[in-house]
Amino acid sequence: MDEGFHLAELSRKLSNMIRIGNIHAVDAAQARAKVALQGDEIITKYLPWISGRAGQTATYSAPEVGEQCVLFSPDGETANGIILYGLFSDLLPAPAESSAIHRIIFKDGASISYNHETGDLDIDVKGNVHVAAAASVHITAPEDMSISGNVNIEGDVAVTGKVTSTGDMIAGGLSLQQHIHTGDDGGDTSAGR
Repeated sequence: MDEGFHLAELSRKLSNMIRIGNIHAVDAAQARAKVALQGDEIITKYLPWISGRAGQTATYSAPEVGEQCVLFSPDGETANGIILYGLFSDLLPAPAESSAIHRIIFKDGASISYNHETGDLDIDVKGNVHVAAAASVHITAPEDMSISGNVNIEGDVAVTGKVTSTGDMIAGGLSLQQHIHTGDDGGDTSAGR
């Protein structure tokens, strides 16, 4: 082979070692994606993407079609490429404009955001939240804790301190506000109004 061919092949391999592209298709079950290079002129085969962890401890977040990425190709062969996704672009800009904020935004609009300057953690979920623990769950707040909405508890409740209610309290079917005493001598209190 002549020297011109070797130089051209070397140049091709060098230019293919690191390429900017966009996710073209995703096989989420196999954790593989295709990358479009040079617009849509070149489409790779399904290739693996880099994850934060991939051992016994693993993280998983599939890239989305259109997301900008870098394709690393050992020996300049895109068929052996590895995808590093997550490059912001004009089409998909960064979800925050402050270095103090760590934010994850999901496709449905749900988000998790932590501001290390204020110490605030905000979680916005569009569906249900499920927390499961093999043992105890402890929540500590030195100031007030507020819950908006109805609360259902299965199991016993122990309170250290007083319980204050602006509405009626019902125990065993008896209303605290609606029950009456039959006399002033501490007689039967089981009869209700």
